[in-house]
Amino acid sequence: MSDPQRSGNSLTPAPPDLACRTVTPFTAAGAIDFESLERLLDRFAAAGVAVYVASGGSGEGHSLTPPELAQLYSAAVRIGRGRTPVYANPPEQHTVAATVAHVRLASDAGVQLVNVYGPAGWHGYQATAEEYAAFFDEVLPQVSTPVALCPNPGLGYPVEPATVATVCARHHEVAAVNLNGVSPHYVARLRDTIRDGVLLYVDEGALSAAAHGDAAGIISALPNLIPGTFRQFLEAARSGRSGEQSQLQAYIERLRRFAGTFPGGSPRWIKLAMREMNLPGGTGGPRPPYLPPSVTEAEQFRRQALALDIPEISRALVTAANQSREDADQS
Repeated sequence: MSDPQRSGNSLTPAPPDLACRTVTPFTAAGAIDFESLERLLDRFAAAGVAVYVASGGSGEGHSLTPPELAQLYSAAVRIGRGRTPVYANPPEQHTVAATVAHVRLASDAGVQLVNVYGPAGWHGYQATAEEYAAFFDEVLPQVSTPVALCPNPGLGYPVEPATVATVCARHHEVAAVNLNGVSPHYVARLRDTIRDGVLLYVDEGALSAAAHGDAAGIISALPNLIPGTFRQFLEAARSGRSGEQSQLQAYIERLRRFAGTFPGGSPRWIKLAMREMNLPGGTGGPRPPYLPPSVTEAEQFRRQALALDIPEISRALVTAANQSREDADQS
């Protein structure tokens, strides 16, 4: 069990209500694009969005070497300092030693919080409740930075709310729990059992929990594309503007459903969208094993994305198309 006097459990003086699992920008040659990273974080800071860098999904953390992870964390901390909270989202690992090593890379760079997954569900492995708790009993006493748990069923197995609550009760390093792919009912069950002071964050599939105050905020990869829409949704919910809230929630739901039509992981389609919307972070595309989209896929994306009728996306696509025509006329 962790010593509550050894480490704090506070996210920031004012915990964020919106966080994004950001893409990792790459150059055409496949190196980390630090110039685009700066413009990407500028965009999030302007919308009041905290950032989780190097996620195993949208951030392609599994494709990054330890030195690259350290460089990415350090650069994000430098860029975000005093402007937006910078957190780390190291990719899941199968062992305690590997998990601790990845957490320390982030802690040494100065991030404010580290998202820590349970043992990876590789080759059919599914942690039992006892194994899940024992894993964190070993990991968390070796961690000095505040931690967010993430019992994400997409990693290979579900984790019951009671098990998450047990880990939180034992370890005061846990400042938050990031919930992805769970129902509002799961959120409510966890809220009823978790210790005071642990903040819950939900994804785009449980927006009602954030709107009704059952969660501290939202964590999602979709703000890579529509940070302003998410921000407006939260502001409308908290101001009691129910009609506006419903419309904004409909936009987010459309994008969530659209995302589900793209098989094979989020980096491919999110970076395609960012490229077509002329947003920082999409130009270099994803790293292998992801392959770049074809011309046909890009054209199909533009048509389908415009048909979503999400203002933030439509504006960006139209602006990007106009800029492309202007560039062609001048060449």
